[in-house]
Amino acid sequence: LLYYYAVAHQDSFDVRWIKNGTVSDSLVAPLADRLQEDFNLTVLGGCRMSEISLNPQNNNQATKLRYFSTMSGEECEIDEIDGIVLALGAKGMEGVIKSSPDLARIPTFSAAASLKGIDVISCRIWFDRVVPTRTPANVFSRFEALRGAGGTFFMLDQLQENNPALWGIDDDTDDTDGTDDISTRGSVVACDFYNAGALLSMTDADIIATLTEELLPSAVAQFADAKVLDSWVGKYPGTVSWFAPGSYQKRPPLSSPVANIKCAGDWVRMGELEHGAKGLCQERAYVSGLQAANLLTGYTSRQHDVIDVREDEAQFKLGVQLNKKVMGSGLLPRFWVR
Repeated sequence: LLYYYAVAHQDSFDVRWIKNGTVSDSLVAPLADRLQEDFNLTVLGGCRMSEISLNPQNNNQATKLRYFSTMSGEECEIDEIDGIVLALGAKGMEGVIKSSPDLARIPTFSAAASLKGIDVISCRIWFDRVVPTRTPANVFSRFEALRGAGGTFFMLDQLQENNPALWGIDDDTDDTDGTDDISTRGSVVACDFYNAGALLSMTDADIIATLTEELLPSAVAQFADAKVLDSWVGKYPGTVSWFAPGSYQKRPPLSSPVANIKCAGDWVRMGELEHGAKGLCQERAYVSGLQAANLLTGYTSRQHDVIDVREDEAQFKLGVQLNKKVMGSGLLPRFWVR
Protein backbone atom coordinates (compact mmCIF):
# COMPACT_ATOMS: atom_id res chain seq x y z
CA LEU A 1 0.00 0.00 0.00
CA LEU A 2 2.80 2.42 0.92
CA TYR A 3 4.54 1.64 -2.37
CA TYR A 4 1.48 2.06 -4.57
CA TYR A 5 -0.04 5.12 -2.89
CA ALA A 6 2.93 7.16 -1.75
CA VAL A 7 6.37 5.97 -2.85
CA ALA A 8 6.09 5.04 -6.53
CA HIS A 9 4.99 7.35 -9.37
CA GLN A 10 4.89 10.44 -7.19
CA ASP A 11 4.14 12.72 -10.13
CA SER A 12 0.85 10.92 -10.84
CA PHE A 13 -2.43 12.19 -9.40
CA ASP A 14 -3.96 9.15 -7.69
CA VAL A 15 -7.62 10.21 -7.69
CA ARG A 16 -9.91 10.09 -10.69
CA TRP A 17 -13.56 11.04 -10.30
CA ILE A 18 -16.15 10.37 -12.98
CA LYS A 19 -17.19 13.66 -14.57
CA ASN A 20 -20.94 13.02 -14.85
CA GLY A 21 -23.30 10.86 -12.81
CA THR A 22 -22.10 7.88 -10.80
CA VAL A 23 -20.05 4.79 -11.62
CA SER A 24 -23.22 2.73 -11.30
CA ASP A 25 -25.43 4.66 -13.72
CA SER A 26 -22.75 5.96 -16.09
CA LEU A 27 -20.49 2.91 -16.41
CA VAL A 28 -21.93 -0.30 -14.93
CA ALA A 29 -25.54 0.04 -16.16
CA PRO A 30 -24.60 0.81 -19.81
CA LEU A 31 -22.07 -2.05 -19.72
CA ALA A 32 -24.74 -4.46 -18.46
CA ASP A 33 -27.15 -3.30 -21.17
CA ARG A 34 -24.56 -3.78 -23.91
CA LEU A 35 -23.60 -7.25 -22.69
CA GLN A 36 -27.24 -8.32 -22.74
CA GLU A 37 -28.11 -6.73 -26.08
CA ASP A 38 -24.97 -7.53 -28.07
CA PHE A 39 -23.62 -10.69 -26.44
CA ASN A 40 -26.77 -12.52 -25.29
CA LEU A 41 -25.70 -12.34 -21.63
CA THR A 42 -28.28 -12.52 -18.86
CA VAL A 43 -27.69 -10.21 -15.91
CA LEU A 44 -29.57 -11.36 -12.78
CA GLY A 45 -29.92 -8.18 -10.75
CA GLY A 46 -31.16 -8.28 -7.17
CA CYS A 47 -29.87 -11.82 -6.61
CA ARG A 48 -27.75 -13.22 -3.79
CA MET A 49 -25.73 -16.38 -4.30
CA SER A 50 -26.27 -18.92 -1.55
CA GLU A 51 -24.53 -22.24 -2.36
CA ILE A 52 -21.97 -23.56 -4.82
CA SER A 53 -21.89 -27.34 -5.26
CA LEU A 54 -19.01 -29.48 -6.55
CA ASN A 55 -19.40 -32.70 -8.53
CA PRO A 56 -16.97 -35.45 -7.46
CA GLN A 57 -17.79 -37.33 -10.68
CA ASN A 58 -16.57 -34.38 -12.75
CA ASN A 59 -13.07 -33.84 -11.31
CA ASN A 60 -14.64 -32.10 -8.30
CA GLN A 61 -15.52 -29.05 -10.40
CA ALA A 62 -18.31 -26.61 -9.66
CA THR A 63 -21.39 -27.70 -11.59
CA LYS A 64 -24.33 -26.14 -9.76
CA LEU A 65 -25.22 -23.07 -7.72
CA ARG A 66 -28.24 -21.81 -5.88
CA TYR A 67 -29.19 -18.17 -5.47
CA PHE A 68 -31.96 -16.18 -3.84
CA SER A 69 -33.87 -13.66 -5.93
CA THR A 70 -34.94 -10.62 -3.93
CA MET A 71 -37.26 -9.71 -6.80
CA SER A 72 -39.38 -12.87 -6.67
CA GLY A 73 -38.51 -14.01 -3.16
CA GLU A 74 -37.69 -17.47 -4.54
CA GLU A 75 -34.69 -19.78 -4.31
CA CYS A 76 -33.37 -20.54 -7.81
CA GLU A 77 -30.80 -22.93 -9.26
CA ILE A 78 -28.39 -23.00 -12.21
CA ASP A 79 -27.07 -26.37 -13.44
CA GLU A 80 -24.27 -27.40 -15.80
CA ILE A 81 -22.00 -24.49 -14.93
CA ASP A 82 -18.85 -24.03 -17.01
CA GLY A 83 -17.07 -21.62 -14.69
CA ILE A 84 -17.42 -19.17 -11.80
CA VAL A 85 -15.57 -15.97 -10.91
CA LEU A 86 -15.93 -15.13 -7.22
CA ALA A 87 -15.72 -11.33 -7.44
CA LEU A 88 -16.32 -10.94 -3.72
CA GLY A 89 -14.94 -9.05 -0.75
CA ALA A 90 -14.28 -10.62 2.65
CA LYS A 91 -17.87 -10.29 3.84
CA GLY A 92 -19.31 -11.77 0.64
CA MET A 93 -16.79 -14.61 0.66
CA GLU A 94 -17.67 -15.47 4.25
CA GLY A 95 -21.38 -15.66 3.37
CA VAL A 96 -20.87 -17.88 0.32
CA ILE A 97 -18.44 -20.29 2.02
CA LYS A 98 -20.63 -20.62 5.11
CA SER A 99 -23.53 -21.76 2.95
CA SER A 100 -21.41 -23.96 0.65
CA PRO A 101 -20.23 -27.08 2.53
CA ASP A 102 -18.32 -28.36 -0.52
CA LEU A 103 -16.17 -25.22 -0.61
CA ALA A 104 -15.85 -24.97 3.18
CA ARG A 105 -14.04 -28.34 3.20
CA ILE A 106 -11.25 -26.81 1.11
CA PRO A 107 -8.69 -24.97 3.30
CA THR A 108 -8.10 -22.22 0.71
CA PHE A 109 -11.73 -21.12 0.82
CA SER A 110 -12.22 -21.52 4.57
CA ALA A 111 -9.08 -19.44 5.20
CA ALA A 112 -10.32 -16.67 2.89
CA ALA A 113 -13.71 -16.75 4.63
CA SER A 114 -12.02 -16.18 8.00
CA LEU A 115 -10.67 -12.76 6.99
CA LYS A 116 -12.53 -9.64 8.02
CA GLY A 117 -13.16 -6.31 6.32
CA ILE A 118 -13.19 -2.81 7.74
CA ASP A 119 -16.27 -0.68 8.36
CA VAL A 120 -16.92 2.22 6.00
CA ILE A 121 -19.29 5.20 6.10
CA SER A 122 -19.99 7.25 2.99
CA CYS A 123 -21.64 10.70 3.12
CA ARG A 124 -22.69 13.37 0.66
CA ILE A 125 -23.52 16.92 1.69
CA TRP A 126 -25.06 19.76 -0.35
CA PHE A 127 -24.22 23.28 0.87
CA ASP A 128 -25.86 26.64 0.19
CA ARG A 129 -22.63 28.29 -0.94
CA VAL A 130 -19.43 27.43 -2.73
CA VAL A 131 -16.50 26.78 -0.39
CA PRO A 132 -13.13 27.19 -2.14
CA THR A 133 -10.43 24.69 -1.19
CA ARG A 134 -6.77 24.39 -2.13
CA THR A 135 -7.29 20.91 -3.62
CA PRO A 136 -10.43 18.95 -4.61
CA ALA A 137 -9.24 15.72 -2.90
CA ASN A 138 -8.43 15.94 0.81
CA VAL A 139 -7.70 13.72 3.83
CA PHE A 140 -8.75 13.84 7.50
CA SER A 141 -6.20 12.48 9.94
CA ARG A 142 -5.72 12.45 13.72
CA PHE A 143 -8.82 14.52 14.56
CA GLU A 144 -10.40 13.41 17.85
CA ALA A 145 -13.84 13.55 16.21
CA LEU A 146 -12.76 10.72 13.89
CA ARG A 147 -12.76 8.31 16.88
CA GLY A 148 -9.91 6.30 15.38
CA ALA A 149 -11.18 6.33 11.80
CA GLY A 150 -9.47 7.77 8.74
CA GLY A 151 -11.37 10.10 6.47
CA THR A 152 -11.40 11.75 3.07
CA PHE A 153 -13.47 14.51 1.51
CA PHE A 154 -13.83 15.31 -2.16
CA MET A 155 -15.18 18.56 -3.58
CA LEU A 156 -17.55 17.24 -6.24
CA ASP A 157 -18.50 20.72 -7.40
CA GLN A 158 -14.86 21.13 -8.43
CA LEU A 159 -14.35 17.63 -9.82
CA GLN A 160 -17.65 17.57 -11.72
CA GLU A 161 -17.93 21.30 -12.46
CA ASN A 162 -21.10 21.56 -10.32
CA ASN A 163 -23.12 20.01 -13.13
CA PRO A 164 -26.93 19.72 -12.87
CA ALA A 165 -26.81 15.97 -12.10
CA LEU A 166 -25.15 16.76 -8.77
CA TRP A 167 -28.36 18.57 -7.82
CA GLY A 168 -30.83 16.05 -9.22
CA ILE A 169 -31.49 18.07 -12.38
CA ASP A 170 -31.42 16.45 -15.83
CA ASP A 171 -29.68 19.44 -17.44
CA ASP A 172 -29.37 23.20 -17.16
CA THR A 173 -32.51 23.70 -19.26
CA ASP A 174 -34.68 21.66 -16.88
CA ASP A 175 -35.80 24.62 -14.79
CA THR A 176 -39.49 24.99 -15.49
CA ASP A 177 -40.26 26.94 -12.33
CA GLY A 178 -37.25 29.24 -12.61
CA THR A 179 -35.96 28.34 -9.16
CA ASP A 180 -32.65 26.84 -10.22
CA ASP A 181 -29.62 28.81 -11.25
CA ILE A 182 -26.18 27.22 -11.61
CA SER A 183 -24.62 30.32 -10.05
CA THR A 184 -26.56 29.74 -6.82
CA ARG A 185 -25.54 26.11 -6.39
CA GLY A 186 -23.15 25.63 -3.50
CA SER A 187 -20.48 23.05 -2.90
CA VAL A 188 -21.25 19.33 -2.95
CA VAL A 189 -18.93 17.29 -0.75
CA ALA A 190 -18.42 13.51 -0.67
CA CYS A 191 -16.94 12.28 2.62
CA ASP A 192 -15.81 8.75 3.43
CA PHE A 193 -14.70 7.24 6.74
CA TYR A 194 -12.57 4.08 6.86
CA ASN A 195 -12.08 1.82 9.88
CA ALA A 196 -15.25 3.53 11.04
CA GLY A 197 -16.48 1.01 13.63
CA ALA A 198 -16.63 3.63 16.41
CA LEU A 199 -18.78 5.89 14.21
CA LEU A 200 -21.28 3.29 12.98
CA SER A 201 -23.48 3.51 16.07
CA MET A 202 -23.99 7.25 15.61
CA THR A 203 -27.17 8.50 13.95
CA ASP A 204 -26.99 9.92 10.44
CA ALA A 205 -27.75 13.38 11.81
CA ASP A 206 -24.90 13.16 14.33
CA ILE A 207 -22.44 12.02 11.64
CA ILE A 208 -23.39 14.98 9.41
CA ALA A 209 -23.11 17.33 12.40
CA THR A 210 -19.63 15.96 13.18
CA LEU A 211 -18.59 16.73 9.63
CA THR A 212 -20.18 20.16 9.26
CA GLU A 213 -19.53 21.48 12.77
CA GLU A 214 -16.12 19.95 13.55
CA LEU A 215 -14.16 18.22 10.80
CA LEU A 216 -14.83 20.31 7.70
CA PRO A 217 -14.45 23.72 9.44
CA SER A 218 -11.22 22.49 11.04
CA ALA A 219 -9.86 21.68 7.58
CA VAL A 220 -11.27 24.70 5.72
CA ALA A 221 -12.54 27.57 7.91
CA GLN A 222 -15.15 28.77 5.34
CA PHE A 223 -17.24 25.65 5.94
CA ALA A 224 -18.32 27.19 9.25
CA ASP A 225 -20.41 29.78 7.33
CA ALA A 226 -22.04 27.27 4.95
CA LYS A 227 -25.47 25.80 5.67
CA VAL A 228 -26.51 22.25 4.83
CA LEU A 229 -29.29 22.03 2.25
CA ASP A 230 -29.40 18.25 2.05
CA SER A 231 -27.36 15.23 3.09
CA TRP A 232 -27.09 11.47 2.71
CA VAL A 233 -25.30 8.80 4.78
CA GLY A 234 -24.55 5.18 3.86
CA LYS A 235 -23.13 2.68 6.36
CA TYR A 236 -21.26 -0.42 5.17
CA PRO A 237 -19.95 -2.64 7.99
CA GLY A 238 -17.11 -5.00 7.11
CA THR A 239 -17.21 -4.33 3.38
CA VAL A 240 -13.71 -3.02 2.50
CA SER A 241 -10.61 -5.21 2.30
CA TRP A 242 -8.46 -5.16 5.42
CA PHE A 243 -4.81 -5.80 4.59
CA ALA A 244 -3.85 -6.71 8.15
CA PRO A 245 -0.35 -8.02 8.99
CA GLY A 246 -0.30 -11.81 8.61
CA SER A 247 -3.35 -11.93 6.32
CA TYR A 248 -1.48 -12.43 3.05
CA GLN A 249 -1.39 -16.23 3.10
CA LYS A 250 -5.14 -16.39 3.82
CA ARG A 251 -6.16 -14.14 0.95
CA PRO A 252 -7.80 -16.05 -1.93
CA PRO A 253 -5.63 -16.89 -4.96
CA LEU A 254 -6.57 -15.90 -8.49
CA SER A 255 -6.66 -19.62 -9.41
CA SER A 256 -8.41 -21.63 -6.71
CA PRO A 257 -7.97 -25.38 -6.03
CA VAL A 258 -11.23 -25.90 -7.95
CA ALA A 259 -10.28 -25.77 -11.63
CA ASN A 260 -13.32 -23.83 -12.83
CA ILE A 261 -13.53 -21.35 -9.94
CA LYS A 262 -11.42 -18.18 -10.13
CA CYS A 263 -11.28 -15.26 -7.70
CA ALA A 264 -11.17 -11.52 -8.42
CA GLY A 265 -10.86 -8.43 -6.26
CA ASP A 266 -8.27 -6.10 -4.79
CA TRP A 267 -7.42 -8.63 -2.06
CA VAL A 268 -6.67 -11.55 -4.42
CA ARG A 269 -3.17 -13.05 -4.62
CA MET A 270 -2.28 -13.11 -8.32
CA GLY A 271 0.82 -15.32 -8.22
CA GLU A 272 2.74 -15.36 -11.51
CA LEU A 273 0.28 -12.84 -12.94
CA GLU A 274 1.01 -10.30 -10.19
CA HIS A 275 0.36 -6.72 -11.27
CA GLY A 276 1.87 -3.36 -10.36
CA ALA A 277 -1.44 -2.11 -8.92
CA LYS A 278 -1.17 -3.02 -5.24
CA GLY A 279 -3.55 -3.19 -2.31
CA LEU A 280 -6.81 -1.34 -1.83
CA CYS A 281 -7.58 -0.01 -5.32
CA GLN A 282 -10.10 -0.41 -8.11
CA GLU A 283 -7.30 -0.88 -10.63
CA ARG A 284 -6.20 -4.13 -9.00
CA ALA A 285 -9.79 -5.39 -8.76
CA TYR A 286 -10.28 -4.64 -12.47
CA VAL A 287 -7.03 -6.30 -13.55
CA SER A 288 -7.72 -9.42 -11.47
CA GLY A 289 -11.14 -9.69 -13.14
CA LEU A 290 -9.55 -9.60 -16.60
CA GLN A 291 -7.01 -12.24 -15.61
CA ALA A 292 -9.71 -14.43 -14.03
CA ALA A 293 -11.64 -14.34 -17.31
CA ASN A 294 -8.50 -15.19 -19.29
CA LEU A 295 -7.76 -18.16 -17.03
CA LEU A 296 -11.34 -19.38 -16.99
CA THR A 297 -11.58 -19.54 -20.76
CA GLY A 298 -8.16 -21.14 -20.94
CA TYR A 299 -7.19 -18.42 -23.41
CA THR A 300 -9.34 -20.20 -26.03
CA SER A 301 -11.43 -17.11 -26.77
CA ARG A 302 -10.25 -13.53 -27.26
CA GLN A 303 -7.77 -12.71 -24.51
CA HIS A 304 -8.21 -9.50 -22.56
CA ASP A 305 -5.12 -7.32 -22.72
CA VAL A 306 -3.71 -6.29 -19.35
CA ILE A 307 -1.63 -3.12 -19.25
CA ASP A 308 0.90 -2.93 -16.44
CA VAL A 309 1.76 0.24 -14.53
CA ARG A 310 4.65 2.25 -15.87
CA GLU A 311 8.21 1.59 -14.80
CA ASP A 312 9.39 2.78 -11.38
CA GLU A 313 11.46 5.94 -11.11
CA ALA A 314 15.25 5.73 -10.73
CA GLN A 315 15.24 6.86 -7.07
CA PHE A 316 12.76 4.13 -6.14
CA LYS A 317 14.80 1.44 -7.89
CA LEU A 318 17.87 2.65 -6.00
CA GLY A 319 15.96 2.42 -2.71
CA VAL A 320 14.87 -1.16 -3.50
CA GLN A 321 18.44 -2.22 -4.24
CA LEU A 322 19.70 -0.63 -1.04
CA ASN A 323 16.95 -2.28 1.00
CA LYS A 324 17.78 -5.71 -0.46
CA LYS A 325 21.45 -5.31 0.44
CA VAL A 326 20.71 -4.20 4.00
CA MET A 327 18.04 -6.81 4.68
CA GLY A 328 20.04 -9.53 2.94
CA SER A 329 23.11 -8.85 5.05
CA GLY A 330 21.52 -10.32 8.14
CA LEU A 331 22.39 -7.24 10.20
CA LEU A 332 18.73 -6.31 10.69
CA PRO A 333 15.81 -8.65 11.52
CA ARG A 334 13.01 -9.02 8.98
CA PHE A 335 10.41 -7.04 10.89
CA TRP A 336 7.87 -6.89 8.03
CA VAL A 337 5.15 -9.49 8.52
CA ARG A 338 3.43 -11.03 5.54
